[in-house]
Amino acid sequence: MALQTNNGGALYELVARGVKDSYFFEDSTTAANPFSWSYEKYAAVSTETRIIRPYNAAGFSRVLNIDLDVYGDILQEAYIRVKLPSWVPPAYCAAVKRGLVRDASGSGVDLSTIASATAYGYTSAVAYMLFEKIEILQDNITLQEVAGDALYVSSRHTNSYSAHHLTDSLTGVYDETDALKVQRSVDPDREYILELPFIRNFPLVALRGQRFRVRLTLRALEDLVISTDPLKPKPKPWLVPAFAYQTADASGTFTPLPLHELDPPSITIEMTQVYLSNEDREALAGANFLIPYRRYISYNHFNFGPATYASYDASPPTVPAAVVNYDGIYHVDRILHCIRSARSLELNRRTAYDNSGGFFIQFLQSAYGSTVRDQSWGPLVLNKLTQHAHAVYTSEAKFFIQNYGLGAGHTSGRPSALGRRAPAQTYVPPAGLNYSEAVEPNVRLTLEDIQRDFYNNWKVAAYDIVLNATAYYAVEKGRGGLAFLN
Repeated sequence: MALQTNNGGALYELVARGVKDSYFFEDSTTAANPFSWSYEKYAAVSTETRIIRPYNAAGFSRVLNIDLDVYGDILQEAYIRVKLPSWVPPAYCAAVKRGLVRDASGSGVDLSTIASATAYGYTSAVAYMLFEKIEILQDNITLQEVAGDALYVSSRHTNSYSAHHLTDSLTGVYDETDALKVQRSVDPDREYILELPFIRNFPLVALRGQRFRVRLTLRALEDLVISTDPLKPKPKPWLVPAFAYQTADASGTFTPLPLHELDPPSITIEMTQVYLSNEDREALAGANFLIPYRRYISYNHFNFGPATYASYDASPPTVPAAVVNYDGIYHVDRILHCIRSARSLELNRRTAYDNSGGFFIQFLQSAYGSTVRDQSWGPLVLNKLTQHAHAVYTSEAKFFIQNYGLGAGHTSGRPSALGRRAPAQTYVPPAGLNYSEAVEPNVRLTLEDIQRDFYNNWKVAAYDIVLNATAYYAVEKGRGGLAFLN
């Protein structure tokens, strides 16, 4: 029997003979060549990325509205891109990137001591903290409504180590005790990127009659600027008389730009959409979908005032306790209990969820009405153990976490409509508690003592309860909306 030397199995033929030879030479429907170079055929797809701008002027303390253009068939992903203004004049911006820029006012700073002087910059995680609220709407239906602060705390435990550090770099998360990093955050050429908290691989092809838009509520500029001086609340670097700068080849002083000369922030949305083949487009256009997605519940805001902490000032001092009723909806798999002192918020250190390096809460117990759901636990369980059991990345953040699922995540999928060239990240809904039917959920806290604020010399803290839930988006007969609330 002659060998087929032009076949991929020629070398195998030199060392083996037997029944397998029949599959190389037999002419039948069952014959197959394991060394064939042919490939399965998939419909070609293409992607297009566009930058979409708001249709009203961007500015701090404003509400921006952005229509999401529907030009493709699948919304693969969307990001908010942000550039923030600098109070450093353009002629001295090189010093921000490659040198030192410090406050030269007050007692006077000479160039030999410039490194130890006060630096100014934007708060850590400014891509999150810029937004007081992010809303995603379909016509008049709210699909997502989340505060930037809640999005930040929810991101602390959901990524792998590599993805976590990449996301932190893109969103401006840094160590606020590092004066050089504080200074570099005001680089006018730096762009921050925040993923839009919505559904990946969203089937726009089945929703041609719907209008989607994003509404962004921005914080005031005065609430986003920090300094390395721990005794300077609400810093205003545009009012500083003079700054000193020093680079490898130059040094001197300059006057910062006044507030009215600062550029407005630049905010756009980058969208990537997929074009399908005619056959796939026709098949998906008439299909029905039930799509789970992550929904954030961030409207539970509370304050602990002087009356709450008064027992620490009594003689003898006692530990204060508080009972807080909150609200929720959908299936909730994770609850984050986050506290910041009024002192930290006055300094604009919006990521300071620690109590001078420790915890704000001693013990936490959850209940529904008068029925105890979880017994009282401290930080060893609700911070350390919960993270190690349920999260890939363990954060040093000092908030309490109640996790009722195995940990929400994403799995790499490959929808047939997209073919092999466009792998998807599909949200996997975890187990959780049905908060749509929960009766009077509440938590009972015992609290640690805190520092007093700057303005009133009071002990005040802001308490946020952030719920991570799963909602379902349904598509039927070309129309979409929330499937159900429970």
